[in-house]
Amino acid sequence: MYFSPFIFYSIFQWIMWFSLTSEIKLEILNGYHLEEQPGYIFMVHLFRESFRVFCTILCLKELLHYQKQIKNEFSDIEQIDLTWLKILVIGFLVINLQSVIVPIGVITIVEFQAFIDYALLGLTANYTALLLISVMIFFSLSGSTVFKGIDKNKSMKEILLKRCYYHYI
Repeated sequence: MYFSPFIFYSIFQWIMWFSLTSEIKLEILNGYHLEEQPGYIFMVHLFRESFRVFCTILCLKELLHYQKQIKNEFSDIEQIDLTWLKILVIGFLVINLQSVIVPIGVITIVEFQAFIDYALLGLTANYTALLLISVMIFFSLSGSTVFKGIDKNKSMKEILLKRCYYHYI
């Protein structure tokens, strides 16, 4: 059931874009005007982004249910930290909500001739994704064993000399 929108959207994309020849695609791209697009195109994009929000909300609901279930079934849950996963899902929810605003902005421009900077909205969503990835890298490295055992006071020269010494022994 959850996979069916992907199938329908893939078929739609195939019919509307991928089945066209390269010459027709180039002609469309060179003469592209947002105002000339049919309304159903905007609605398809709005549905796609709204479905992503719906799926992300389902993920968040499932994660919260899982966290509650862990507390009910295990007594020692101090080693189980789902903070990174919550941040990831909530971050994707924010990005997906921003992505819903973009087609709404485009529809508002085309149908009501109101000015909404949808390019800025899309750029903001991209920067939010960058921030989310940076936070996830921070969380993964802070819990990693890669940096354990490194002494901040030792110089690089001492570390290299020690490695060379053990290499020749």
